[in-house]
Amino acid sequence: MNRFLYLLTAAILIVTGLGASPMAHAFSITRNGDPQALIQALLGPGATVIGTPTLIGTATGAGLFSNGAAVIGIDSGIVFSSGSATCAAGSNAGQEIETLGKPSLGGFANNCSGGNGGSSVPEIANSDDASGLEFQFQLGDGSQSGTIFVSYVFGSEEYIDYVNTGFNDAFVFSLDGTNIATIDDPYFGPLDVSVGNINPNNNSHLYRNNIANTNGFPVVPVVNSATAIDGYTTVLTARADIGPGVHTMRMVIADVNDADLDSVVFLQGGSFANAASYNVSATVSGGNGTVSCTPASVTAGASSTCTAAPDAGYQVLSWGGDCATAGSAVQCTLNNVQAHKSATVSFVAAPPSTYSVSATVSSGSGSVSCAPASVSTGGSAQCTAVPGTGDQVAGWTGACASAGTNT
Repeated sequence: MNRFLYLLTAAILIVTGLGASPMAHAFSITRNGDPQALIQALLGPGATVIGTPTLIGTATGAGLFSNGAAVIGIDSGIVFSSGSATCAAGSNAGQEIETLGKPSLGGFANNCSGGNGGSSVPEIANSDDASGLEFQFQLGDGSQSGTIFVSYVFGSEEYIDYVNTGFNDAFVFSLDGTNIATIDDPYFGPLDVSVGNINPNNNSHLYRNNIANTNGFPVVPVVNSATAIDGYTTVLTARADIGPGVHTMRMVIADVNDADLDSVVFLQGGSFANAASYNVSATVSGGNGTVSCTPASVTAGASSTCTAAPDAGYQVLSWGGDCATAGSAVQCTLNNVQAHKSATVSFVAAPPSTYSVSATVSSGSGSVSCAPASVSTGGSAQCTAVPGTGDQVAGWTGACASAGTNT
């Protein structure tokens, strides 16, 4: 009697939908020098503008932005730049090599450079190309006291070459003559927001590096954000307790000591208010898919839900940041928000939903078949050998190697 072998091979057939996931809206900036449009985009609950706001600088340095949550941590609002407001949108690829605190020789290869035609301002020493907004406001009908808040992100092309040099571009919120856009430095107390005060060396927990060409210098990881700015801060919130009556606010950003290598400030829409508001954002850290948080800005104590949308053939692997406990769920809900929140989500290829099962004769005579020939995940199939006349099963290989001489 002859012996023959059966070789079973299991082929995987992945059955998935072929539709592409919707493309996420790109971060965009529109130039807008109308002070009325700017103040209306900035105002939130409890604050009332008195009189007519005034643009500081030229229209070149002012604008409105949208779809920024996954890029800078703020979804929409107004922007001021010491150069062109629109240059901050787009890729930061192809930049010159930079070394922390060591200015590069030769010409600049940065995206945002050249100024906006603005002048100096008294709030920032040795300033040029100032841009911003001045207005008067009160809380309610002017008879009440309270706390005023505004959230923002400061960024600059001076990073990282010109950290700790004289080119210390800065941003100021002057409320009745006092700057409220400050950070609490553990050694020096309140400090103005500037290139020199927030960078990889100083208050690095507030800094996000967006330049990959760091000449091997060990700076914080590159965020690879879809903005042309080389570095920028986390979302910061300025606040001040104020009394009744009318108050004057001057929001201004400027170059310092020269007009090259511009800086920018993004102000959260609706955040200039008599109530704290916090941003909730999420980004994709791996795999294919998109993520969004709704609402992207909440008042203190409110909730926001971040929803992951895997591309076809992918599923949620895990969440990180403020959603680290969400596991592999497609949604993460953050309740009782009392601070700015940020999360990441990672996608991974999903296991196939359908498998094909097949077997072939490797030697001898006879036939073999498997039924069913296609099974879903977790299903079963049986392969049956039919030896030819005078033959018997010598053994199985492949996925059925443990079947021995059974038919």
